[in-house]
Amino acid sequence: MANKLLYPRNTATRRVLSMDGMWKFKFDYNSEGDLANWKNGLKNATTIPVPASFNDFL
Repeated sequence: MANKLLYPRNTATRRVLSMDGMWKFKFDYNSEGDLANWKNGLKNATTIPVPASFNDFL
């Protein structure tokens, strides 16, 4: 599979980065995330494993 076109591999313009782990999720119903600086941390968030479907947990 290493020679397949879409197989993940590092190149000069692309790198493979695993984003597996526990992630905090929160729906932004009121579009307040940018103004409330959610990028600096979420309060009252739900933690779910990634990769997974959030539909399985919410």
